[in-house]
Formats: sequence, C-alpha cells, structure tokens
Amino acid sequence: MVSKTEKTSNRQSDRSIKHEKKSALTNPPSGAAGTVNSKKQTPPIHQRKSLVVSKTAGGKISEYPIVFTKDSRYVFACTGSSIKIYSVATGAALKVLSKTGSIGGHTKAVTNVALNPKNAMQLYSSSLDGSLKLWDYNDDVLLKTLHVGQPVEQMVICPNDPEYAYLLTSNNSHRATIDKEYTIYRYYIGSDEMLPGKRRRVILRTTHCHAIDVSLDGKYVAIGSQRFVNIWPVTEGEGEVPPSQLYKWSIPNSRKLKFSPTKPSLAVGNVVGEILLCYFSPDDLANPKISSNHWHSSEVRALQFMADGIYAISGGSECVLVFWQLETGYKQFMPRLGGEINSISISPDHKYYCVGLDDNSIRLINAITQKIDQVIQGLQYGDDTAPLTGLVVEPRNRSVVLNGVTGNVQFYNCASDAHVSENEVVPVSRLQSVERLTRANVQHVAFLSNGEWMATVDIRDDLVNTPEQHLKFWRWDPDTQSYVLHTRVVKPHAGKITSLTFNPASTRGRPMAITTSKDKTFKVWHFTSDLGRAYDKDEEAWTCRSIGLYRRDIPEAASFSSDGSILAVAFGPLVTLWDPYENCIRQVLAQPSEENIHTLQFVGDSPYLLTASKHRVTVWNMLTCSVWWSYKIKSSYVAVDTVSPRIAIVCNNEKHHASLLAVFDAKSATPLALRHAPSICNAITFVPRSGKDAIKQRSDLVVLTDSLALDVISIVDPSSAATAKPSSEKDTKATSLHEGVPAEKTLLNDIFGKRTQERANKAEEEKLRTQTAAKLREQAMQKESTVEARTSDGDHSDILGAPSHALPSVEAVFETFMGSLMQLRISEDAAPADNMDVDETESIEQSTPHHQPHEHQSESFTLEELPSLNAYFADLVKPRANGVAKAHHQDLPSSDTDVSDEEDEDPSEIDW
Repeated sequence: MVSKTEKTSNRQSDRSIKHEKKSALTNPPSGAAGTVNSKKQTPPIHQRKSLVVSKTAGGKISEYPIVFTKDSRYVFACTGSSIKIYSVATGAALKVLSKTGSIGGHTKAVTNVALNPKNAMQLYSSSLDGSLKLWDYNDDVLLKTLHVGQPVEQMVICPNDPEYAYLLTSNNSHRATIDKEYTIYRYYIGSDEMLPGKRRRVILRTTHCHAIDVSLDGKYVAIGSQRFVNIWPVTEGEGEVPPSQLYKWSIPNSRKLKFSPTKPSLAVGNVVGEILLCYFSPDDLANPKISSNHWHSSEVRALQFMADGIYAISGGSECVLVFWQLETGYKQFMPRLGGEINSISISPDHKYYCVGLDDNSIRLINAITQKIDQVIQGLQYGDDTAPLTGLVVEPRNRSVVLNGVTGNVQFYNCASDAHVSENEVVPVSRLQSVERLTRANVQHVAFLSNGEWMATVDIRDDLVNTPEQHLKFWRWDPDTQSYVLHTRVVKPHAGKITSLTFNPASTRGRPMAITTSKDKTFKVWHFTSDLGRAYDKDEEAWTCRSIGLYRRDIPEAASFSSDGSILAVAFGPLVTLWDPYENCIRQVLAQPSEENIHTLQFVGDSPYLLTASKHRVTVWNMLTCSVWWSYKIKSSYVAVDTVSPRIAIVCNNEKHHASLLAVFDAKSATPLALRHAPSICNAITFVPRSGKDAIKQRSDLVVLTDSLALDVISIVDPSSAATAKPSSEKDTKATSLHEGVPAEKTLLNDIFGKRTQERANKAEEEKLRTQTAAKLREQAMQKESTVEARTSDGDHSDILGAPSHALPSVEAVFETFMGSLMQLRISEDAAPADNMDVDETESIEQSTPHHQPHEHQSESFTLEELPSLNAYFADLVKPRANGVAKAHHQDLPSSDTDVSDEEDEDPSEIDW
C-alpha cells in the first residue's frame, strides 16, 4: 500500500513496478540485463541511474592447479571465468585475464591454464564453455580462440609436442555425475588451418574419468578410469584410436596420474590413499612392475614429481604435505598447512612449492627452508549457502567482514582484492574429514560506528545437549592493528540470539549494544566500571543494563536511529519504538501484513525506517509514524546505505538461477535502477567510498554471489554507464570511484603544472597570440585597447597554471594579468584616445576627481580613462591632421574651477 502523502501518479507507477518485479521473478531474463520477459505489457520504468559492475573481487582461486610463469615471478590462478595473475614476491593480484565474455573472455569456469611451449609469454586456457583460448598475458590480448564444442575439464600440453593438447571433455547431459560420459581427445592447436573435424582425434570414451597425463617426451598418454588405467603409445593418424592400441592396467579408482620426468614410470594415486609406482618398458607395456607406498588415510588429491624424478610430493585431506623418496620409501612431512590440499605445483627455478588449499588459499613454500614464504588468501567462506553473518562493513578500513572458516571471521578488502586479517572467535579443528565433530559457528557480527568495538555471537548446538552460546566484545588494539577479546559473556540469553547491533551515537560516552533473542526479550548492554565488589575498582567490562519485552512475542530484529535517540525492535508483525536511555516504550507501529518482520533498519540519516518480512517490504516515515510506501515482494536480502537514503533489495530465483537487484531512494517508491544477474546472491551490503567521494556521500554495492565472488556495483548515470569501457582493473577502479568528479587540485599540480591541460593551454595561447596580433594591427596606438581585447576573449588567469619554471618574469605578465582582472571604464560617448592631446594639468586634475566638490562639477561630466604615456609619445611621432586634437580638446568637459592659463598652452611645445 502507499500512504496518502504520495501522489496519484506515484501510486500508478508503484503498481506497475510491483507487476514488473513479480514478472521478473516468474520469468527471469534470458538476454541482456535490465529486461523482463513477461506475457503482459507493462509500462516501462524510467531508470534515473544504472548499476555497473566496476570490479569483481574474491572468487575460488585454489580450486584448480596453479601455474608459474617461466621466470617464476608470477602465478596464474583460475578464478571462475577469469584468470588472475598474482605476484610471488608480494602476493598481490596484478592483472585479470578474461574479465567478461562480452570482450572475448570465457563465459564459464576456467578449468586449466598452461604456458605455450613455443612462446613463454603466451598462455592457453580451457573452460567449461567448450573453448580454448590463447592469451598474451603481458599485454592482456586475446590471440586465438578454438571451439571444442564440449566442456573441457582437463587440459595437458606436452612441452616436446607443442602442436597438440590432450583434453578431457564431458558431455552436455544434465544427469547425475555417475552417468556422465567423458571423451579424451588429442586436439591440434597449431597455427596451420585445418577443418574442425580433423583437428581432433578421439582417444577413448569412458565413464568416471578423473585424470589424464602425458609423458615429458610426448610418447605416452595415461587415462584413469573407473576400473583401469589406460596407456596409449601416441601414434599419428586420423579417426578414433582403435581399442587395440590401448593397454589396460588393472588399477581401479585412480584419482591422480603423473609421469616421471626421467624414467619410464607412472605414479598413480588412488581413492584409498595409496601411491602406486608403475615401471614399464616400451617393449612390455601390458605388464608393468608396481610398487606401493601408503600413508594417506583418504584419497590422494595432489601428486607431483620433482625435476630429478627421485622425489615426489603428495597431499590430501590430512592438511599435510608428504615428500617421498621413491626408491627407498623414505617420507618427510610438512604438517598443519591450514587446509586440505587440492593441487601442488613446482616453480621452474625449483625455489617454491605452490600448494592450493581447500580453504581458498595459495601457499608458497620455500623449497630450501621448508617454510611458508607467501600466502595468497581468498574468501575463506567455502560453502555455496549464504554466510550466517551476512556482509558487514568494518568502519575503520571499510573492509567486508563475514564468517570465514568455522569459528573465524574474515576481513576482506574489495578495493585491493586482498585478504586483510582474520579473527579466531572460537578455536576449532579445521580438519573437514571429521564428520562427527560438531563445531561452533559465528552467527552475528556488529561494529561500533567508529570501529573501536566489535561484538560477535557464536553458538555450538549438537542437537543433543544444551546449546553453548557466547557473546564476545572485542576492542581495537592500535599496536597489533587487530581486535582483541575484552569481555566474554557466557549464556547471554536463554534462547538463541536473533540480532546484534550497536548504538551509533554512543561513541563519545559509554558504548551501548542491543541483543534480541528467542527467549522473548531484548537486552541492553553497556560498557561500565561499576561491576560490583567482586571486581577491581578500575576494571571495566560489558554488562547487561536492562531487559525489555513486549507481550509474549519474539523480537527478531532491532535497530538504532542515526542519532541514537530511538530504538526500534520488531516483535512479530509489530514495530515498537523505545527510548534506549529511559527504558520506556514510546510508540507501536502495525505492519500492513501479519507476517513476522525479519529485517529492521533505519535508512541512513533520514526519518525513514525499513522493515522486511517474507513477502513484503515497507518504508515508514518516523515524522508521521505512517507507512510511506510498501511493496508486496519476496525479498531475499535487503541492505541500507549508512551515508545516503538508499535501499537495495535482492530477489533470488532458485529455479532459473538468477537474481534481481533493485535500488531505491527511501523517499520515493520508484526504483533508481534495476539489474538482472545470472547468479544467486548470498549477501549484499553498501560499502562507503573513501576520500573525496566520502564527503559527497557515495557508496558502492557489494554482492556476494554463489561462486564466492564479490561484485562491486557502482550506481552511475545511464549516460556515463553507456560510454564506460572497462579496459583494465585500474581504469575500472578509477571510473567507479571518481565518476563525474573533477580532478582535485594538489601540490604537485601547483609545482609542475596541470599536465592534463598542457595541450589545451598551448592551443589557447596560440589562439590568443593570433587574435592579439590582429587587434594590434587595428589599434596600434593604444595598449589599453589591446588589453581589453584580450580580456574580452575570455578569462586568461589559467596562464598561472603552467609550470613555475616555464612562466615568464613577473614584469612581462603583470600588465596582461592585471588587465584581465580589472576592466577599463570608458565612456560610450568619449572620443578615441588617439585623436586628442592631453594637458598635464588636466591629467593631474582628472586623475584625482575626489578632491573636487560635487557641486562644482557639470551634470554631464563623466570620468574617462586617459591614454598612457606610450600612446602619447606615439602621437608625437605620428603626424596628425591639423585642428583635430584642438577641436576635440574643446569638447572635453571641465570643472568651473579649472581656469588656469595653462589651458591654452600647446602640449607639443612642452620641454619634457
């Protein structure tokens, strides 16, 4: 419903928006974003703003194998449909390949990357979109695209046979994985033009294929299937490889295959944790000699040979890196890596072991010291479901905070796409294979507005015993630049805590926090030193100050106004307004529907309050205590901007794996912008911008997708969004942070000049010289007229914006600069200055008119500017017509007191 304060036109637009949103949920977009497929024609909505993805941070960086560059200075990580390049020295993300599919990138997940054996500055990539792409990663240029036609799950390129790639592809069936069929190809990737049918050669069609590998010399290919390991000695030819050329080894349930770089042997890691070393000879491929090495308790997930072929490295779910001496069976361990091992890579200079862990991190281990030199950490939240804490913004550094691995909270910077820090709220084991162990999870995170305090709620519930719940308050430590535990409250409520928030206006005095619980109460917590006799006199801690309840309803959410004077608590379908300092209820607001409210937030520094239930979003006006506008919509997530009156609403469509994002201004029911995304949103928040944009109250939307990516969405004008070209990460960042903002004046600009305006200033100066020369030819006898002509062409004060070492002397620019500031006051009926002779006495008297009484002046007297001495001397040299100067002199107005005999004196006879 819409309140009476809205106009009739707004009501009609609201109804159209409701219909459009409902259509968007039932019929998600199949084409471009911003379109709604509906059978009924609805009036189009004029969007005043546009939502543009300015940056994509996060993503799964360790799901697929990591590849080094030839100089071992950088690593490539497959992250969704993109390829991120990280620095080995700093761990920073330097570049992103395949940003979007619209500019030639992959449209689905990238599964493998490999350096081009012919050119180390080029990179091959394979993807589930059924294509192979060749990149110049140094210049970020797509060189070639090969269409395979089937999702490519693995790609191997032999350095000694660079013309061919061996691909493991799957069919396009949507059936379960157990019924999926796989095809292994030998695919031509050379530069010669060939027909698509001749580019590929089928080696084997099978089910349950998990790994393929090719020997270093390119003579053998190994394929691991459900019951056998198939060996194919590479032969040339066309058509499918006949089964007679394949040798089957009876090794079931293989997971990893790796050829030795020095000997004719193959290492096979199976599902039970064994590593089988198979020695073969070209003459007897059917009967290999097999030796077993067993340490892992579960399947071998990573296997790699060292360059000498004597040692091998393996890893699995035990979080332990195992070094094998294959001849003797001697083992060496590197435990407690922090997560299950997915992949292992060795740098070309043999200095680093690169380990990809299941906690979405990449660890670079020094091969000599056996210590971790660098950690590249992505988002640690590895589940596809929504994080329990949602996305919370840390006020100090504007980092995004969410519950990472079990029992921890992670701080992640979206602007730099980097992990900032991690707080261990509950110490737990990170071994994921222990299924019977029930771990504690962080449920809620909140920050004080100045970032001094952080509060967390963690709970452990095994559904058998009494749940363990703790409320913890953490204080910012400037020395360690992290939050340190200050107060731990055991069993803060009898029931599960449903919300946690701070009073934003309690930064100067005693901080205040609110918790709501399913025990039908809410508690007010404050920081105090009055703790009782059991504590020291100067000891301070958080304690419960008061308890509130309303009827027998369960409070689901609570929120403070921006000034902290109003506390709103949602009890079922009712909104209760409290005075947090007097502990008394002030008002009760009834929802338009009877659904329980699950989200309650004040909208920035405005008189609006947002409430959201299962099927309705309502905005209240606190000045009138009435509904301002309301939508009947199934909202999945709602976010409120803290620096502007903007609201973001997300509606997920699980059936079509799509989502709709709508941004509103709280004072209007018409959306500012709409955006359709082909992904599920798991959390959303507003992140205030820093620097100059913070003063202008600008924020960016950060959306956590189901692929563990953080999409930074900027709200821009449609005209600027249409002309924007995402060229690089740096350019995209500059566009999102400084859209439409003029360049700020800095000290370097004052010293060295404005480099961006250098060419424009030179062109303007050249134009000015041409115009000045033309004016000088016309008015060669008066310099003031030339100054006036320059001034009339425009303001030339920008001449001082040039570099200080390039400016002319002060004497050269003074007269031009002053002439541009002060306009000459010349009477309209005054004669030109080059046609009159000037008397010295008249010059003195007229230059000081304030000494003459007003009653002695003529009514027609006007103050005139006199020519300069340079113009006068020019008149002496130039012959002038007789009588002209004298006649003009007689027409000049004079005062009654000016009766001196010097009026009749000829100026040409004065001895200057």
